[in-house]
Amino acid sequence: MRTNLNAKPISEINDLNTLGKVNLTPNYQRRPVWSYKNKVYLIDTILQGLPIPKFFIQIKVDSKTGKTIYDVVDGQQRLTAIFDFINGKMEDGKEFILTKKQHPKPESFPERFEGLSFKTLPGNLLDEFWRYKLSFEELEDANDKEINDMFIRLNLSGAKLNNQELRNAAYNGDFKGMVFTVAEEQDDYLVENKILSATDVKRMLDAEFISELFAAMIKGLQDKKKTLDKIYAEFDSMDEDEVIAWKKAFRSTLSLLDKILDEDIKTTRFHNKNDFYSLFYVLYDLTKNKNYKISPEIYPEIRQALIELSKNAFLGSTNPDMLKYFEGTINAGDIIANRKFRHTILTNLLEPFCIPRDSKRHFTDFEKQFLWHSAKEKICGICTTEIAGYDDYQIDHVKPWDKGGFTNLGNAQLAHETCNKSKGNR
Repeated sequence: MRTNLNAKPISEINDLNTLGKVNLTPNYQRRPVWSYKNKVYLIDTILQGLPIPKFFIQIKVDSKTGKTIYDVVDGQQRLTAIFDFINGKMEDGKEFILTKKQHPKPESFPERFEGLSFKTLPGNLLDEFWRYKLSFEELEDANDKEINDMFIRLNLSGAKLNNQELRNAAYNGDFKGMVFTVAEEQDDYLVENKILSATDVKRMLDAEFISELFAAMIKGLQDKKKTLDKIYAEFDSMDEDEVIAWKKAFRSTLSLLDKILDEDIKTTRFHNKNDFYSLFYVLYDLTKNKNYKISPEIYPEIRQALIELSKNAFLGSTNPDMLKYFEGTINAGDIIANRKFRHTILTNLLEPFCIPRDSKRHFTDFEKQFLWHSAKEKICGICTTEIAGYDDYQIDHVKPWDKGGFTNLGNAQLAHETCNKSKGNR
């Protein structure tokens, strides 16, 4: 790895950013976490001509396009603040205005800056802003390990990296990709239902929570977050079909949970992370591991049972199980013993509502042949038209397996292959 110290005016860096050459979010990078006050302080420092720490960037060339890209290794928060000021808006869409109220040291804030935005900067200040030089340590010929190590070292000071931000820097495989894809999909749901806060999302705690849920699905209940690093490493390389299957299972489980609780999740204890974790995994365990079906007709009864549990699990409850459940969510709620206890309570509560599915999912070739040859008329049970030949035929469940139908000849019918595929679980 070679390094080269260079200085560039803000005008040049902004040009590079406008051309799409500045990458603020390489895979190892954290999410923007700076507050409004942090950003105002930085812009105030620049406008006063005071020095700020140097930036570290990795210079890369796209071999296909020949385009030079500048990956920001250290200084993402500062560059984001500068670009936000130029664009006139914060991440949340609020107007970026310099004000004493939003300055961490209001006594040192110059009165002449009060109420200024980028668009209203006086000519002399605007010129000084564009000409202000930023110092860059340019890193060339560095491999991923060297860059990741440098990122972690550089971030040992300042806003300390949490465990998930460290994982994000250390891993770049399929498990991480799966987790972050799902986290991005579900962030609005998690924040709207008060399971996580917007600040949690900024610090990647959404990805950590989704990681824990995937870890439970793949490996069973885990003790705290001790195994997350091992799971990130073990599943660094996954088959594409495997990733698709796990994401599908996650989404279907979350959809089931959401349909059962409907609008009530925010008013019950299940918006707490420990409770949500347990309910999510119990629903996954019942429907995927134990092969149960939960009928939509029974959702209101399950919802009421969960609401009753939520009401009865409190400090001072006369029910010893409910008291233990409550204490096991407040004190060390993520240790394996408490997770197992909650799992038992919720399983015992929900299992009576479940319908056992036939353990046999698919018809055998013999059953397919027998039904075909024993049928006097080769009529599709779905569209009721004739099936031209055996190659266009599939054996189909009359009552769908997913809805509790058995996989035997008593619940079988002839179907066109195309009709059967379009039917799904209807």
